[in-house]
Amino acid sequence: MRRAFERPVLLVELMLRRTGRLPAALVVASACLAVWSLGAAINARSAAAAAAAEQVQRAAQAAAGAPQRADAAGARVASAQRLADFYRALGQDRDTESYLRQLYQSMQRAGLQFSHVDYRRTDQAASRTARLTIDLTVLGTYASVRDFVGDAQAKLPFLAIDALEFRREGVGSVDGEASLRLTLHLRSAEVLP
Repeated sequence: MRRAFERPVLLVELMLRRTGRLPAALVVASACLAVWSLGAAINARSAAAAAAAEQVQRAAQAAAGAPQRADAAGARVASAQRLADFYRALGQDRDTESYLRQLYQSMQRAGLQFSHVDYRRTDQAASRTARLTIDLTVLGTYASVRDFVGDAQAKLPFLAIDALEFRREGVGSVDGEASLRLTLHLRSAEVLP
């Protein structure tokens, strides 16, 4: 089986034998010159096409310049709106006592008794927010702990349940002790009225 390049090589060799070396060299040189000039023409056309495409792109950017500025202003407004929505989702710092009272009432409604509570406040000056972390140990049934958590989150949507651990005396024991870590996410009063 012959390879694809054998036939052209054989044709060139046959041509060299029939015509002599000088005419074959001229044919090869003129073929190389034709290929080179064809490549140069293709490069020139592609460079011209690239320049034309660049001009079209510049013209489109210039024509769309005003809407782009309007879009940037719209993006700033949308960003400010998202930030305001974020702050509205947080509880107000000045109402912290009311939130703690609501948590205590939710605990009572669920039938839980608390045995230990710790409060830790962290202020974030740059974002004008605060976190009030509440470590709480309560006594009651698993169902009552679940009811308390559901009620608290329904009443205080900015309350995060960071940790919940339930321990019982034994397998048959209904009552147990639950350790919870809750965080109230608050905003300062000057952020939003």
